Amino acid sequence: MSTQNVHRFRQAVQASPALQSEIRSLADRGAFDPVGFGAARGFAFTRADLATALEQLSGQLTDLELDLMGRQRRAAAGAGDLEPRKPVVGGASSPTAPTAGSKSVAQAY
Repeated sequence: MSTQNVHRFRQAVQASPALQSEIRSLADRGAFDPVGFGAARGFAFTRADLATALEQLSGQLTDLELDLMGRQRRAAAGAGDLEPRKPVVGGASSPTAPTAGSKSVAQAY
């Protein structure tokens, strides 16, 4: 298994509106598992492979990937019904700076 399979999977999804629609439908129900979804379509990779590939792609993610990551973050934090946080200006904590308990882009999946 490798990050190459993650990249191949991403290319297949980007080229297929049907796959994108299926992923969105699963994500809407909270049932999207990228590792299982990829494996069922011949793209075997682990969560570690996915995390590595996403770190390599930082800044190059598609709108679908960003949406899925946002959903995963909200689900993990239990923040689906919370108001968005207001940015702290000049404070010790920056909304864009990682904190001790924050997850990286790759951990969001």
